[in-house]
Amino acid sequence: MIIGIQFGRKGSQGLPGKNKMPLAGRPLYQWSASAMLKCSAISKCLISTDDEEIEQALVGQCFLSLPRPAKLLNNEALLESSIEWAALEIQKKFPATRYIVITMCNAPTVTSEVIQQGISHLDNNPEIDSAITVAQLGMFSPERARTLQEGVLVPYIPFENFGHAITCDRKDHMKTFFADGGATIVRIESLLNMKDNMPPFKWMGKKIYPLEQPAGGGDLDYEWQVPVLEWWVNKYVK
Repeated sequence: MIIGIQFGRKGSQGLPGKNKMPLAGRPLYQWSASAMLKCSAISKCLISTDDEEIEQALVGQCFLSLPRPAKLLNNEALLESSIEWAALEIQKKFPATRYIVITMCNAPTVTSEVIQQGISHLDNNPEIDSAITVAQLGMFSPERARTLQEGVLVPYIPFENFGHAITCDRKDHMKTFFADGGATIVRIESLLNMKDNMPPFKWMGKKIYPLEQPAGGGDLDYEWQVPVLEWWVNKYVK
């Protein structure tokens, strides 16, 4: 059994109401919800949110509601805590669960096809913990990152930690991938005790396979992202 679950919390402070913002003709949360519904390998789809409007809309589309405890819905609660809690609940309700497909209300850049690719990869590679959607972004390679030290910019990672010469040509950097938030397809056992998994996104396990997507996706946190995400879903989903 494969369970899909979408997470979303109502109280965004950075961009209030973002989960329901219109994006290319539909509410933001509907994009990833639709991708899970269209994936025939997913046995059941769940929604975990404190937003009654989203919950009612998705329950009307055959989602099951998985309400979280209040302590997992405040601004201090980590998403990984909610995911670990949900995995335990899913194991109780659906003990035959092998994989969990995790999506976010505010991350629209995912398709049913890429979810199926991740499921197939886990089926064929038992040593892999998860498959996640990523984009290759050479312009944000760690060689280019800076931080503040005594009021001036210094390398975020000391250059001596790299095994190659540092140049301005991004083609000379190692490939740089970032999770775009679209989907995580993960073995349930990797979620039941996440303390030893790879930070910062411990719900992805330790051995992670990249499902590379075109750059421009991501989870919506800032207003400037809206036109980019609209471009992405219009080009690659519609």
